Amino acid sequence: DGTGAVVHFWDRECSIQRRHQKVIEIAPSPTLPGGAKNVTRNRIIDAAVKMAKHITYKSLGTFEFLLLPDTEEFFFMEANPRIQVEHTVTEAVTFCDLVAIQLQIAAGASLRQLGLDKPVPFPSTTSIQVRLNAEQFMADGTVVATSGSLSSFDLPTGFGVRVDTSAHAPRELARASLRHVVIRGVETNTCFVRAILDLGEVLQNKVHTQFVEERFSEIYELAASYRSQSEKEHIEQQRHEAHQAASPEITGQSIPDAESLRAPLPGLLVKVLVKEGQSVRAGHEVALLESMKMEHVVHSPADGVVKLIVSKDGSVLSEGDVILYLSSGDGILSQTGMEKATEHDDDGAVRPDLQSLLERRSLQADKARPEAVRRRRAAGFLTARENLALLVDKGSFMEWGDLAVAARQAVVDEDELIKRTSNDGVITGWGTINAAIFDSGAEMAFPSPARCALCIYDYMVLAGTQGFFHHRKLDRLFRSILANPAPLVLYAEGGGGRPGEHDLAAISISG
Repeated sequence: DGTGAVVHFWDRECSIQRRHQKVIEIAPSPTLPGGAKNVTRNRIIDAAVKMAKHITYKSLGTFEFLLLPDTEEFFFMEANPRIQVEHTVTEAVTFCDLVAIQLQIAAGASLRQLGLDKPVPFPSTTSIQVRLNAEQFMADGTVVATSGSLSSFDLPTGFGVRVDTSAHAPRELARASLRHVVIRGVETNTCFVRAILDLGEVLQNKVHTQFVEERFSEIYELAASYRSQSEKEHIEQQRHEAHQAASPEITGQSIPDAESLRAPLPGLLVKVLVKEGQSVRAGHEVALLESMKMEHVVHSPADGVVKLIVSKDGSVLSEGDVILYLSSGDGILSQTGMEKATEHDDDGAVRPDLQSLLERRSLQADKARPEAVRRRRAAGFLTARENLALLVDKGSFMEWGDLAVAARQAVVDEDELIKRTSNDGVITGWGTINAAIFDSGAEMAFPSPARCALCIYDYMVLAGTQGFFHHRKLDRLFRSILANPAPLVLYAEGGGGRPGEHDLAAISISG
């Protein structure tokens, strides 16, 4: 705790590694039998405690040593002055929340105040952490990282099992848990670590830091057999059942002269936008999917009639799952339908949702606030929108957060907030300035060297004071600038912080 007081939470072992990267972590170390009476264990812990006391260490820390079991010699390697991924196995056997302890120490608490002035009892149980990575193993020992969109992510839960980014539990429970792990969409090392745990040497703790490399061929072959078995018995079976469940034949319904419209990618079916019996034209929006935190509209490929809706709102779909069936008379789902759509365009009417958005944005224009504009000009100033128009190249400005209003909906009518607190008092976004000068005589660069981030305070909104969403917009803009370095043009005019953001009254901070 920075006073010289030190408490330890015993030890853990990470001898099972691949290229010096930890694969399996065990607490306490099985290489040091005898529990708290093991002499070597106590020598190692005493060395760590002595170092921490000598420097009046403050915070949580992990002191790492290399042990030669045959001679019981050990060597100090490094100290990590922070929480580690492996802390969870220590938490599981000591029943101490190490993250909370670290934060409380940082806030000034002493070990005595936290009830840690006495030794932590030696663990009576064993905990194992297994790391599951998105990677694929080749026969020659190389490892290739994998990526993709997860269509399933099903990990076991229950007594004795904890899942963070990996599971760790007593060895027998860890092996059983791995047999029930289902991760689809990307290759992982699940079968590989399962194969490691099934080796006799691992069960007998006859391992060392080069164990995985020395036994790689055997582990690889065993993992391949597990993967093949899993594919046949579980993954393929589940996918088959999912497709069967989506087929109308399963419900006993027959769909003559109809063709299926399927999900183009895995995701959540947010809403089916049509009804059974409804006529649709090519390009008509029929469903809305959400995948990777983005919404994707599914369009009808041709003119037709919705015969049957198979998937319901809120369903989780795999790529290729049936959403609905369309009539298919006269090759209705052929390219002909697309040609018809081109020949018979709509009447130019604006969709209701788009009309609502346009009306909302029209309230941000100066002409929607004539009295505020009059006072602004009477004081001899331009409005924020006028300053913006004079500064950036026409048509280049991409505004961020333009629908934000003050966080006062608990006490002020929403329509009134929209009229009086447009943008929550600040205009933010990206645009170009003098792009014609930068881009002239040369091939157009991307991004343009003329691009700039812009932040313009609007004094006509609550005297330019800074509210909750105002700050959120600034945070987003500044993070974007750090990630995409570019000049920032900031028109700072306002009255500082804004009191009375009543919508935040229900938010409390725990600690």
